Amino acid sequence: MLRATKSEKLFEEFCKSHCVIPVRLPECSDKQPDYELSFDGQKVIFEIKQVEPNEADKEWNAPLGNQGITTQTRTPDKVAERVRNLIESAADQIKSYHKVNADTPAVVVIYDNANNSYTDTYAIKTAMHGWEQVSFNVPSNGQPPEVVERGFGKRNNKAMRPDKNEQISAIATLDEMWDVITKERRLTLCFYHNNYATRRFTPVWWRGNNIFHCILEDKVQGQFQDWKLL
Repeated sequence: MLRATKSEKLFEEFCKSHCVIPVRLPECSDKQPDYELSFDGQKVIFEIKQVEPNEADKEWNAPLGNQGITTQTRTPDKVAERVRNLIESAADQIKSYHKVNADTPAVVVIYDNANNSYTDTYAIKTAMHGWEQVSFNVPSNGQPPEVVERGFGKRNNKAMRPDKNEQISAIATLDEMWDVITKERRLTLCFYHNNYATRRFTPVWWRGNNIFHCILEDKVQGQFQDWKLL
């Protein structure tokens, strides 16, 4: 049996602190998710992934730890790409499990072991739904350009679509934080529900302290979409 990763250990700790028993699924020839949890008899599978630091992450964190300040230039899509790669990897394991257990909701949990904002709300939104763009109308009479729409680009690398990764019920972020005043440590789990999921995770199944549920708000003409709490 493989040694548990940091993210898996934290997930088990979080589950036990909320009186939920994480059942580790056995390793087999067909890849399958890490854990099976039960909520009032409803089974849900969880695949735990963590973003490992690359060279850019190490360059970011080194001066931050030594000097308390650092700078970095990167695009939102490059950040989201790291998350999307983990989602795609998890999707294969979930598909394998669903060959036998087709109706089981599935959650992909992501932990930022690189400590570089890979699990913030915008990174998850960009990974799941793609980058955002602003469309302009340029009048022929020399007047200034006018904004006609704000929203997700039609052609981009979104991980969630009606025809892609619909077997994933939600992406959840697991974060370990310390209160700057009390120095107390806490773990949080935030679910970002997949609008296109064919197997839904019902938020009422898992509520409690430091558990949050979000879904993308409805589109309004001319406005970007953001997360709303459920």
